[in-house]
Amino acid sequence: MAALAPPGAATWRSLFKLNEPQRNGRAWLVTFHLVAADDPNVAVPASTVWRQPHLVPKRGENPQHRLLADLGKAGSLFPPLDKALRTRNPEWAALNPEEAHRFMREAAPLLSECGFHVELPSWWKGAAGAPPSIMLKVEAAPHVKAGFLGLATLVQFDWKVAIGGVTLSKEEFEQLASLRQPLVQAHGQWVELQPELIESTMKALQQMQIRPLTLGEALSLEQIGGMPISGVEAAGWIRDMLDAVLHTADRIEEVPIPRLFRGELRPYQKRGLDWQADLSKWGLGACLADDMGLGKTIQFIALALHEKEKPWLVVCPTSVIGNWEREIRRFAPSLSPTAIENPAVTRSKCR
Repeated sequence: MAALAPPGAATWRSLFKLNEPQRNGRAWLVTFHLVAADDPNVAVPASTVWRQPHLVPKRGENPQHRLLADLGKAGSLFPPLDKALRTRNPEWAALNPEEAHRFMREAAPLLSECGFHVELPSWWKGAAGAPPSIMLKVEAAPHVKAGFLGLATLVQFDWKVAIGGVTLSKEEFEQLASLRQPLVQAHGQWVELQPELIESTMKALQQMQIRPLTLGEALSLEQIGGMPISGVEAAGWIRDMLDAVLHTADRIEEVPIPRLFRGELRPYQKRGLDWQADLSKWGLGACLADDMGLGKTIQFIALALHEKEKPWLVVCPTSVIGNWEREIRRFAPSLSPTAIENPAVTRSKCR
């Protein structure tokens, strides 16, 4: 059972409901209502309070006086509401987009703190909001073939802006930004476009036009000009490559153990060879995470034999150069390793 209001306390509380217009450029309306202080399910619109007062439940105080008193207090907290008191029987207040934006971000929390009820559109995520983010679509240049793809490949890209659950193309975003309004409707949904975020978004997108991106850069981007990257969509060969990499466990193509390999590969070592070869065909590297002593070196040696047309550069501590040379001579005597020692960098070449 709901608790009854104590003697002398207000039995009604005012509710301010913000209603969005049908399209951009129209006025936003804050409609006024009374809600029973002890039962939020009892709500009466201001139109009933003024036009049909006999239908308002009797609850110990004059509802018309309560509504006028609350409007006076609310108008002192948020002056645009004060315009409603210029009419004899105020039912609503019209706000322009800037005022509606301030109502949501500033007035609504203040009015709630002062004991009023406030109802905002369901899409509003709060004063903090969700910052815009950039979604990239990357595609290899038409002349680049699958066999030449790699992280250093230059890619063509397009971009979209994701904001408030809506994804906008370049043209759509620029058109909405040109309205210079903090609240705009896009794809039938209202979103917030804060002026400072519009400026940072435009700067970020301009930076993307300055220089081309490599595939590695596009995939590793976290932000551009302070704007977060929310996703990367790939097309063409890049999409095929990423799909293959993401589903490697199900799609690894087996390769034959090189004829010149002297020794045996255990099942997990053979799978390591297959995995490295599968990534290598896309120009990608791999990180073998087997425990020490389980044969990572010979898995790489087998890969070097499988792709014997490539020169390989092994960067390792000086202390293991001898081990690499012994392993190569044992399992791949057809390879010709050359050790190059340097106080700063020690390198061993396999040919």
